[in-house]
Amino acid sequence: MEEKITVSENATQTLIDSYLEAFRARDLDRCMSFFDDEATLKFVSGVYNGRQPIEDWHKERFAADLKILSIDSVNVDGDTVKVDLMLASKRLQFFRLPSLAARATIRLDNNKIREAHFGPRFTDPFEGW
Repeated sequence: MEEKITVSENATQTLIDSYLEAFRARDLDRCMSFFDDEATLKFVSGVYNGRQPIEDWHKERFAADLKILSIDSVNVDGDTVKVDLMLASKRLQFFRLPSLAARATIRLDNNKIREAHFGPRFTDPFEGW
């Protein structure tokens, strides 16, 4: 059985920041270096298992000109990280959406992304009441 390595919250924050920086730079090799070979990525309704499908997902997002407009928050809880961000892309513009609030929930294992789930982020209309 593999020993699970616990990383500090700061190291986790740095890892996530580095991945997002690589994504913004469209650096496919660097993006892939953050993923475990057996990782799973869920994006809206699609599921991508393993290295090649996740690489293909990145290529598709880059081709759609997916941009990270802002990072609203990063919350680390053990091996799970939740990132709230604002996105824009050519596909969103096609549907007359200039931007979209999104959430990435990422689970790390041995300092690599083991699971990632990307989807729209919905706000609570009653928040603050």
